[in-house]
Amino acid sequence: MAVEIEDLREKHLAEIDQQMDEFRPAHEAFLRLQEYKDSLSGGKTTTRRSSNGGSRGTRAGVDRRQEVIDFLRENPGATIPDMGKGMNVSNNYLYRVRDGLVDEGIIRKEGNKHFLADGGTPTDAPAKGAKGKEPAAA
Repeated sequence: MAVEIEDLREKHLAEIDQQMDEFRPAHEAFLRLQEYKDSLSGGKTTTRRSSNGGSRGTRAGVDRRQEVIDFLRENPGATIPDMGKGMNVSNNYLYRVRDGLVDEGIIRKEGNKHFLADGGTPTDAPAKGAKGKEPAAA
């Protein structure tokens, strides 16, 4: 009896994998079309699953880091919830973007408020390579 149940489970898993493989191209085409539509309609925020199952927040044609910098330039002292509402982006995503900008010295955090660091803009900040290291000299 246990062998029959295991065989049935394996059969169902194989069928599910086959169906997922059949639907994947259509789903990926849908996501590409949705992203393109969003870019034409003013950049509505979408969340897209990559082919390896991870997710990446994206706004077509707009760099989130620059968007946070621009928001803080206009709203010094903004909190993450302020930015989330003003940019229509999830707070959890903004915490990750903020952490990178703080690590690079582009913004600073004072309590729960955020400010541009003195003189820190993406064009003023040194370019960073993998894991925040300076790129190798050419």
